[in-house]
Amino acid sequence: MTAKRRTWDRCPETLEAAFHDPENCPLDPAAKVALSDDPRTYKWALYLLRNMAEFGRQDAGVFLIGLLMTCGDKWEKRTAIVGMLHAVETDACVDVLLGELRKVKSTNSTRRYLQAVLDALTCLPSKLVRTKLQALAEDVSLTPWVQTRIQAAVDDLR
Repeated sequence: MTAKRRTWDRCPETLEAAFHDPENCPLDPAAKVALSDDPRTYKWALYLLRNMAEFGRQDAGVFLIGLLMTCGDKWEKRTAIVGMLHAVETDACVDVLLGELRKVKSTNSTRRYLQAVLDALTCLPSKLVRTKLQALAEDVSLTPWVQTRIQAAVDDLR
C-alpha cells in the first residue's frame, strides 16, 4: 500500500496576478475569496491580504479585522486570520486582539485560537503592545490559563 501524497492546493486564478503586485492590486478579488468557508480557498486570500497590509495597504488590514469580527465560532478560520494580523501594526489591531482575549472564554476548543491571538500580539512592535498586555495580565476575571499565557507573552515581547 502506498502512502497518499499531499496535493498542494493551487491559488485561485482570480488572485494569481495580485500576488505579483500586492501594493497596487484591487482589494475586491481577495475580499470575495476570503469570505469562503473552505480553508483551501480562503487561505490564499488571507496570505494576499497580509502581503497587502505589509505593503502599507490599510484597507487590507481593516478588511482582515472586519473578517475576524464576522467569523462567529469558526475557530479554524479565526485562527488563520489572527495569524495574518501581525502585518497590521496599529493600535486598533492591538485593541481588537486584546478584546478577543477578554471576550473568548478559554475552553478546549478555543485554546489554540487564544494562543494564536497571543502569538500575533508578540509579533507586533512592543511599543504598541507592552503596556496594554501588562494591564490585561493583571485582570483577575481571566482564567489562570489565560493569565499565565499573557504573562509569558509579556516576557517574550521583543
